[in-house]
Amino acid sequence: MRHLLVLLTSFWLLTPSHARAQATEKDGTWAYGYGFAGFGAAIGDELGDLLLHLGSGAEFMLGRFGLTGELGYMAGAESPLDGFGTFSPGVLLAFLKQGTVPFVKGGFTLFFRGGVEPGWFVGAGVNFWSSDKFGFRAELNDQVFVSNHLLAARFAVLFR
Repeated sequence: MRHLLVLLTSFWLLTPSHARAQATEKDGTWAYGYGFAGFGAAIGDELGDLLLHLGSGAEFMLGRFGLTGELGYMAGAESPLDGFGTFSPGVLLAFLKQGTVPFVKGGFTLFFRGGVEPGWFVGAGVNFWSSDKFGFRAELNDQVFVSNHLLAARFAVLFR
């Protein structure tokens, strides 16, 4: 956990906070997409198994509130071809509207592979907009089903 905090702090310090996205669209509605990759661990029945999480998503913002949806693939690091899909629609709250934007999000998750298992997710992170069209994201995300937590640190490229 300490290494993750150092990594996120370093990432934040290396990203100029004055590199703000243009505010013209930020006052109304706007949308953006992202592609992410992450790593983490399963906590629960399969305690400590290393996980990989890949996927893409989109967010539609209305001021500081938004709708989020993503489609992903999650697998154990030892058997990356033996994974399952995730579909996660939810809501998002951004604490700022431009530049370095911290956020929290949560919602419903469907885990699928041969069948479907319902669950939920929560996450928090920071979007770093380096221009009006391009940015980066660092976040912690927890996908939960039954009594299993799939906790991952994820990094994304944002685009509009």
